[in-house]
Amino acid sequence: MNHIIKGIIIVAVAITSMLAVGATSMTPIFRQGSAQVVYPMALTIDLVCGPCPPTPIPVTIKGNNPQPSSLSLSADNIPVVLVGRGNYAVSVGLIDGFDVVLSQGCKGSTGTYDHIVCTINVSPN
Repeated sequence: MNHIIKGIIIVAVAITSMLAVGATSMTPIFRQGSAQVVYPMALTIDLVCGPCPPTPIPVTIKGNNPQPSSLSLSADNIPVVLVGRGNYAVSVGLIDGFDVVLSQGCKGSTGTYDHIVCTINVSPN
């Protein structure tokens, strides 16, 4: 899929997710008055492998109220995680028989409206 179209779809999903979870579980997205408005950033997690492990890969996301904070990653899904501003980090559980390399986008600091891609490269060892 074209990266531009993929990015548009991811942003649309992230905005929809922000509206669904923002009011109940994250720092409020919209506030009245003089309070600061805080928007979560979208973190897309891509899996690159060949061959891929036979079972889903456990992934944990730490940061400012990540939604979701953990997931099982496989080759047929590309999850979008919402994380509030500040530091974040993605970690992967051990996978027997495979080496894992995380891209620079898997750890760092976020700002308002950021869209970051974390690529997880998995290869047999």
